[in-house]
Amino acid sequence: QGNLSVHTSHAEGTDPILKLPPECLIPTKAFELSIIDGNLKVTSHKPDLSQARVDLLETTLDLFNLTNKLAKHENTSLWSLGKHLPEFLHHILQGRSRQVYRELEDYLDDEGAHEQLIIRSLLKTRTIGFTTDLDSPERTQMLMPIVDLANHHPHAPTYTNYVDQFGHALLTIEKFCADSGTGECSVRYGYYDALDLYMIYGYLDENTFFVRSIPMDIIIPD
Repeated sequence: QGNLSVHTSHAEGTDPILKLPPECLIPTKAFELSIIDGNLKVTSHKPDLSQARVDLLETTLDLFNLTNKLAKHENTSLWSLGKHLPEFLHHILQGRSRQVYRELEDYLDDEGAHEQLIIRSLLKTRTIGFTTDLDSPERTQMLMPIVDLANHHPHAPTYTNYVDQFGHALLTIEKFCADSGTGECSVRYGYYDALDLYMIYGYLDENTFFVRSIPMDIIIPD
């Protein structure tokens, strides 16, 4: 019915259930997408993107198209209001961490950019900041095939940037099954309040630890 999830037949233990090397991740700035007949299509990509990565990107999009991810996103995403109510979204964003939404907010005041707003807000639900240098604060937004199919649970471990004993960088998710009877593996998308979860992922979660947080600076004398 268009729903995707990750399951294991070995529900016990907390070992990583999936490990993806950088070659299986796709930088979002390396390709451009458009909507054609209601489906996501690759319109261009950087020449240094390997053919294997291009094939993986197109297969991932095929999966999204077959399960109507774009239509569902448009029906549930707050960003769909951007075409008609950009000032409302600007108002909501005043109480948010603007850095998280900066790329999307840039599209709000340009009606011709609404298609890209929908595409980029959908990609935001399927990407992660990844680095092969854990000492660097810089992160590259990556589309993460397969791993992104795991559903969110507030008690699950997060996605992990991991370096193995050979120095190889990997993106992993640990084995976490809230219900061992189903064997479904979950991951925590991040420390989000209920509003951020809705704004990014388009659904209301009644299990978040807090409903709304407000970014603030506190100056402590001396």
